[in-house]
Amino acid sequence: MLAKIVGSVRTWRHSVVSLTGSGPLAGPMEEGGASIHSLDLKSLRGIAGAGGRLPWLIRKLQPDLIQGWMAHGNLAASYAQIFSPSAPLVWNVRQSLGDLRYMKPATRKILKLCAAFSQRPAAIIYNSQAGAEQHEALGFPASRRRIIANGFDTSQFSSDPAQRAETRRALGIAPDDIVIGLIARFHPMKNHIGFLDAAARILQRYPQARFLLAGPGVSDLNPEFQSLLGNSRVRDRSLFLGERADMPKLTGALDIACNVSVHGEGFPNAIGEAMACEVPCIVTPQGDSVRIVGDAGAVCADGDDCTIAAAVCGMIAAGPAKMAAMGALGRKRVIDHYSIESIAAQYEGAYSDIVAHHRFGAPIRPSS
Repeated sequence: MLAKIVGSVRTWRHSVVSLTGSGPLAGPMEEGGASIHSLDLKSLRGIAGAGGRLPWLIRKLQPDLIQGWMAHGNLAASYAQIFSPSAPLVWNVRQSLGDLRYMKPATRKILKLCAAFSQRPAAIIYNSQAGAEQHEALGFPASRRRIIANGFDTSQFSSDPAQRAETRRALGIAPDDIVIGLIARFHPMKNHIGFLDAAARILQRYPQARFLLAGPGVSDLNPEFQSLLGNSRVRDRSLFLGERADMPKLTGALDIACNVSVHGEGFPNAIGEAMACEVPCIVTPQGDSVRIVGDAGAVCADGDDCTIAAAVCGMIAAGPAKMAAMGALGRKRVIDHYSIESIAAQYEGAYSDIVAHHRFGAPIRPSS
């Protein structure tokens, strides 16, 4: 999402400071007009060096506004603002929390540290209502809240019947196969085990079902993921594609898109992308998933495999016409509420309000 903002918010010049290396998004962000700087922080032993380079870089850049991105970035941005006090500080929170027991101890400590310093930013931008409420329950000030959802390029993610047919053919998917997808990195919160167990139940009723899974770690090369594949029938009817660069094509090839996370979800990009491609969605009530989907899909009460299977089978049983209607409604929802143009305009307005308030005491327009 950061790369999308950099490429779409054209009234501001962006300088992106990476705590670690430049990463795969450096190229797209540079193409969007940003300058990229890296602190090359590889381990805890490098904190002193990175902490010394950051003040020098901030003084050189002379920013009008400093924005952090996720927990570690928010703390780094708070430190950076010490050396540029004329620039207002903004945090950006990209997740909901769910059950803190699922978090690594180090992540919990970082979260508590963020809560302790959360009075410092002039504004805290969340991408979901759920994320805002859960962070505020930990001590983040509600008075700083601004909610700006994720945005989607509806020209890149769209329904293209010819491309869909070509992609399915290339993947060995038969015309009458029903393809159910889970596009997500391999992580316990994403509930791959629940989805795969549900797949076995779905195949009992709909043997023509196929399952397409993609995302970092979702491949035969990952032993931990491999350990989940106990059902040979599910394995035979599934595609495990790992991390891919052709997500518009893969998403458009689906008949149903699932996001069955059990915790920690904020605003799932995979669901917005599927809706833009006119693919009906099934979600669990995590983060803002229910709010995003609306009537363009179905909600399963939890991540249990029986619940997921019932939701998928119910959608298939509704028939192609009903599924197509939900898909069309989903694309309309994305265009109306979550287009990248609309989200970029919200960021531009937020940045201008925050800077004007910081410099001149101008009122900040209310946010959700």
